[in-house]
Amino acid sequence: MRTELYHALFTHFPIVLLAISPLWLVFDAFGKDQDYKKVWTFAFRFFFYGGLLAFMINLFLGDEAYEIVKNSACSLALLQRHDDLAHISLYYFLVGLLYEPLQMKLAKKWCFLICFPFLIAGTYYLVETGHSGAIAVYDHGTGVKSKVCP
Repeated sequence: MRTELYHALFTHFPIVLLAISPLWLVFDAFGKDQDYKKVWTFAFRFFFYGGLLAFMINLFLGDEAYEIVKNSACSLALLQRHDDLAHISLYYFLVGLLYEPLQMKLAKKWCFLICFPFLIAGTYYLVETGHSGAIAVYDHGTGVKSKVCP
């Protein structure tokens, strides 16, 4: 079994979950309808915390994949950039963990104004991470075992 493929298989979960979480943060902070307040809060928590968990698992899988493909990769600099972008994205998303503790001191709208820019920046770097990973695979063939067919 090629364990380096788990990284590519699992990578779409954190991208989707974390990219949608700022939208739910907007609903949670500015939603007027009291009937949906709990739904919006739950949705933000599900997408954000689930995305962070999936992201950290994917970072582990990426380190495992790096160890397997580093000897056959065309560009180690590209793989290092991919890893650096992933960590930058994670650092921005970790600031989002302040959203709920800040609510004990500040109104949700102020917590939103503090955390939302960091979630948007994290999403930007997450997309850049995915793009650099796609370049590594599709342009440089990293992790791809080619088979000569007759």
